[in-house]
Amino acid sequence: MRSPFMTTVAQAVALGIMVSTAPAQNIECQHIGTAYDELFADSIKRINAVKAEAQGLPANTPPQRREDVRRKFCTVAGELLGLYKFVGALANDCSRQGSNNTELRATIEKQRGLTEQAIKDACQ
Repeated sequence: MRSPFMTTVAQAVALGIMVSTAPAQNIECQHIGTAYDELFADSIKRINAVKAEAQGLPANTPPQRREDVRRKFCTVAGELLGLYKFVGALANDCSRQGSNNTELRATIEKQRGLTEQAIKDACQ
């Protein structure tokens, strides 16, 4: 079984490869809104799983176990925040190239703000 840390490292490497091989001028801007749906779906699915795990902890759960679940949430939420920032940067580049993606950028900014608030509330 792969550790959460190794999963995070592998995903960061994969995202780094995508960024380095896909400069904004080579991205089809009309597909920015859907190109990363699988990554978003995976991140949200993992966040929901951690939230369910946290909600399922009995009242007598040891503090270290609660801390482990909190850290897991913070890790996955951080990944999601990074994904919002990445797609937001791509959308901004596309906008500068003349693509009209105002609605997409607004959605990304809203979700990014919600994710940042969740991280601030739970992880700091």
